[in-house]
Amino acid sequence: MIRAGGENSMANLLLVEDDASVRRLVTLQLSLVGYDVRAAEDAAAARALLADGAPGLAILDIMLPDMDGFEVCRRIWISCCRGRTAFRWRKR
Repeated sequence: MIRAGGENSMANLLLVEDDASVRRLVTLQLSLVGYDVRAAEDAAAARALLADGAPGLAILDIMLPDMDGFEVCRRIWISCCRGRTAFRWRKR
């Protein structure tokens, strides 16, 4: 089982996918291996879920109906993770 943040806390992740069947399948598979999955169908629903706290990991569909996944990622980083990021974008 994967843990984040401490011995007793489950790794939580945010899944943003507009295709309901893909969203259900990915949520089920990740839940079976121990992740606490918060799933949203679009960027607006994802923003509402972020009120519960920052996810340990976000899996984003790039082509969402209301905003692309890159912009969702940028907004998550600005609102939750600025200064604590574990990755950097690199331009080629």
